[in-house]
Amino acid sequence: MCVVDDIERIRHLRNESFAHADSAEISDDDFKEFWHEAKCMIQRCQQFTTSRGCKTDYIKMLVELERKHLTFNEYISCRKRSRAIYILGNTRVRCGETACFEAEITLEEDVDLPVSWQRDDGLVTKQINIDDDKYKGSDDRQLQIHNVCKDDEARYKAVISRSADVNISSNGVYLRPMGGEEDKGEYTCTVSNAVGSVSKSVNLGS
Repeated sequence: MCVVDDIERIRHLRNESFAHADSAEISDDDFKEFWHEAKCMIQRCQQFTTSRGCKTDYIKMLVELERKHLTFNEYISCRKRSRAIYILGNTRVRCGETACFEAEITLEEDVDLPVSWQRDDGLVTKQINIDDDKYKGSDDRQLQIHNVCKDDEARYKAVISRSADVNISSNGVYLRPMGGEEDKGEYTCTVSNAVGSVSKSVNLGS
């Protein structure tokens, strides 16, 4: 096989499975298949580059990568890099406060691609209008949700628009509002044993 063909295959594998995909998450079986395919191509490229005096040992790099055990921080970093766009933020926000999600774009192109925000409540996915007062201060790199309430509970994500037909979605973050008017009231805790029982009542939100 020609090394030029292998380089094109690597580019195609990268684009189909990562750069132009809606998500870079794949099954373990698919990963093993892609890894084997990529490894074979890199081995052939290694033979070509070595025969022309290149000292870089790509096979050794692959072996070291296979043996590597990721730390938790490295795992999170890889998860972030595994997507063209990744969003982070506190998903547990008290009612009345502001939730903020930030988007990090890891595409290699040095271009300003438009980014929009979406809300998915499990039934309907809606485009978020960041000009609405509810989301005042939001832009293509952050989403602010003001005066959080129970109605804001949903999954949020950012979407890159490469063209009219090609969109790349980020991971989803699920906002869980904490507290609220419906949680106010009197709560009683009772502990019982063979001797008897004792109760303690508290008023929440009064």
